[in-house]
Amino acid sequence: MSYKNSRSILKKILYFSLILNLSCQVVMKLRSQRHGDLNRVTNSIGMEFIQVPAGEFLMGCSKADAFCDEDEKPEHEVEIRKSFYMAVTEVTNREFMLFIKETSYKTEAEKIHSTNTFRSCYTHLPKPDTPVICISYNDAKAFADWLSEKEKVRYRLPKEAEWEYVARTDLITPYSWGFEFEEGFAWYKKNSGGNPHPVKQMKPNFWGFYDMSGNIWEWCEDNYDKDAYKPAKERKQTNQSAPKVLRGGSWFDAHVMLRVSVREFAPPETIESHYGFRLIREDL
Repeated sequence: MSYKNSRSILKKILYFSLILNLSCQVVMKLRSQRHGDLNRVTNSIGMEFIQVPAGEFLMGCSKADAFCDEDEKPEHEVEIRKSFYMAVTEVTNREFMLFIKETSYKTEAEKIHSTNTFRSCYTHLPKPDTPVICISYNDAKAFADWLSEKEKVRYRLPKEAEWEYVARTDLITPYSWGFEFEEGFAWYKKNSGGNPHPVKQMKPNFWGFYDMSGNIWEWCEDNYDKDAYKPAKERKQTNQSAPKVLRGGSWFDAHVMLRVSVREFAPPETIESHYGFRLIREDL
């Protein structure tokens, strides 16, 4: 074997050793941040939250993803400067009914006498642990405000960057579990039977959050801006009637819509049987 060939083989061995070492470091990092190692808190109505550490991540669709939409580009670095607590699951029928019973709140659908109200959706799917649906952005905000006043701690909807940060858990893959779609992680069009399902039925992500992909779309705090990533920066919300962002995909969607970079949007008064929400509890 020539010196040149030996040198080439040695370079390849060193290269693959480096890749293996980096892969092991990534795995160890993920393992160290799995849900068993993160702080948890349960509030007065039984909602469980996990503390999410501050950090940096790549937000948006990578060039390797063949399904990128224009509003998911470009991939860019975002800093989450402060830790926060996010709900382990989407808000359920049981939790939302506590709010209704205590306040006699009328949802936007009920105010306009729509037949597509959360009550009619609940009658169709009378399961306390199914995510509440047929809820507008404004209804979700009202629930968060009620809970904030009740517990004297601020609850709110996630910012879009916070949502994707939690969904990714340090991964840069199209899905929250890897590069390819896998059964067992999400309810979507092919396996849902045309309905949302009770929370915690599928596998959680690496930090312990359920249904970050699939089951229902989740309202976010942000106004939708198709050019929000050009350039990447935190944006102040000025027009409260602008369309709002939703994330995560749902039981109604094809699996490509469950990619963590996908951005849905709708006016804040929109009511759909595949729209719901999840809360953030601000770190104390």
